[in-house]
Amino acid sequence: MPMMQVSQKLVDNGVQVTFAITESLHKQLLANLSSSLKEGVHNDPHRIRLVSRPEGLEYQNQEKASDYLEELVMKINEINGGNNGEEKVSCVIADAGVYWAYEPAKKMGLKIAMFCPTSLAVTAMTLHIPKLIEAGIIDEN
Repeated sequence: MPMMQVSQKLVDNGVQVTFAITESLHKQLLANLSSSLKEGVHNDPHRIRLVSRPEGLEYQNQEKASDYLEELVMKINEINGGNNGEEKVSCVIADAGVYWAYEPAKKMGLKIAMFCPTSLAVTAMTLHIPKLIEAGIIDEN
């Protein structure tokens, strides 16, 4: 998982990371962790903090997905508003496929970066689809 690897590099360099994953993946990961690691997931600032999000949220309704992101950031910031040594959310790094994260992050005044984990070949092909359609090589379907 390239996004998880990027997250770990950020953590290794002192950045606090909260990683939002689907509920089913969250349950699967927690089920495979030892009990000592489960405690550390929530208490160790040198670990990636995992939070779950509803399955298929972005496919059901982008407005609902945007609202979820805003609520998550507000909840984290509220929890971290105390003196527990953790910082408030200042940046969102989203998989390029989660393009809907841009607007709520911008609305909240957060920095945002899009991360594209696909290979260069897939990215190049995707960027050239409009040219292939225009040239009549492929159709819109």
